[in-house]
Amino acid sequence: MRRKRRPFARSAHVATSIRAVVALLLVSAGIALFLWARGGAISLDQQKKAQMEQLLAPIVMADAPAFSSASQLPEDLICKISLLSVLIQDSGSGSLTDDQDRRIVPLELVEQQGHRLFGDSVKVVPSNLTIGEVQAEYQQSDGCFHVPITIQAGFYTPEVQGIREGGGKLTVYIGYLPADGWGKQGDQWVSPSPIKFMEVTLSGSKDSPIIQSMAQSGGQIE
Repeated sequence: MRRKRRPFARSAHVATSIRAVVALLLVSAGIALFLWARGGAISLDQQKKAQMEQLLAPIVMADAPAFSSASQLPEDLICKISLLSVLIQDSGSGSLTDDQDRRIVPLELVEQQGHRLFGDSVKVVPSNLTIGEVQAEYQQSDGCFHVPITIQAGFYTPEVQGIREGGGKLTVYIGYLPADGWGKQGDQWVSPSPIKFMEVTLSGSKDSPIIQSMAQSGGQIE
């Protein structure tokens, strides 16, 4: 296997193909929505909103089911969410590729993202993964995932509807935006309406929140 470093101009394609979805969710568009919630204060601080949308993008893109503990999630789903988090966080500049021009992502980085999202108790078990319409192959020989440069869109993207703080926990209410519902009015992107709502509970420090659970939400709007 031949490893090579991609020049910045070519590696920027990774940011275009994989992070295009995230770029959309970081754009403020439309009317701010406020959810009704019992107890605690609902806020939509724009900086925190953007931070939560980027943090939760992998779990929304993977369309994870509701869970009361990360230990309930299938091992391959934990691995997929963690790998997506690496791809979102990394612009791709200077990344390694193999002979098939696939991105090389070390398992160590995927494990780090898994622990950052779900805590140190979560075990990331490597396996071949289907992401979008392509296969991310895990090779034991080098301990790395080999991911095609171009990943087809078609993921949900998160839109934070409200954030509630209280009892040492953070509850984030998110709407799932369909990938094919975006439109343009002039130079502005206009987001589609969410097709479902979930609420995610996080704990830990303000700078390093850990995902504890996710439940279905009625998405009530006040």
